[in-house]
Amino acid sequence: MPDTSQLPFLLRLLDDPSPRVQAKVRGTLRAFGPQLNSEVASFLAKNQIALNEQQQAVLEEIYADCAAEHEDFAALWRAIQNSNDEWFKLESAFAFLARWQFEVEHDARAWESFSLHTLLDDLAQEYRETGEDHDALSLANWLFGPRGLGGAQPENYYNPLNSNLIHVLQSGEGLPISLAAIFMLTGQRLDIEVHGCAFPSHFLARSGELFFDCYNGGRLLEQRESNAILKVMPDALLPSSAAPIIARVLFNLINAYQHKDEYEKARGCLNLLEQLKQMETAI
Repeated sequence: MPDTSQLPFLLRLLDDPSPRVQAKVRGTLRAFGPQLNSEVASFLAKNQIALNEQQQAVLEEIYADCAAEHEDFAALWRAIQNSNDEWFKLESAFAFLARWQFEVEHDARAWESFSLHTLLDDLAQEYRETGEDHDALSLANWLFGPRGLGGAQPENYYNPLNSNLIHVLQSGEGLPISLAAIFMLTGQRLDIEVHGCAFPSHFLARSGELFFDCYNGGRLLEQRESNAILKVMPDALLPSSAAPIIARVLFNLINAYQHKDEYEKARGCLNLLEQLKQMETAI
């Protein structure tokens, strides 16, 4: 995120006659993204500053540009959720959320430099080149063993980027649901059937009657464990469709941003969640 200490200079230059200065000011202010309006309002109120007519007009144009970009995001989110292809919906939602996060964190280079789809393609190809058997157990052992994916450390558990699959693939650490999603989406590329299970508080993956704890090294649950879960919660280990998985990721992001007192970003995730629920209800 741009340094808010720049705001006094940026706002003062809103009516600068130089096109070059104008372009620089507009670009820097737009980099604040959806938070621009609230950041400027807070700054002006705190410092009891009033903009002149021309400055206010330029600022309104910049607000409109930010709103148009936000509307493009909303249209893309709706298009993803309206898809009937569950794998497309799941992967595209994770790609969308990665882009959204990098945008609100104002790290556009991270989004522009990496494609989630390409990273997952590369991961699947890495596995093919190992010569390992093409089954879920072998894939889990590789992903959460030699490939180095694992659970986020306790002190870093509430980092919102643990829900960002691009970041997880780069850092090697993620939440149970993020790691399970990578397992699922890599398996899908290899024709290995892997689904997610919305087990309360600790997302699991499954392939047939095998259940995996991706957060703890891809550990295979013993039959007595899965039987005990099924006895108490018969539906807890059923394969989950894309929408509930995406909703759970958004809940995690809301909690993570609230944990960091980043309430504007939490509200952004809540808005996406509400749109998701509305579209699911309409189907």
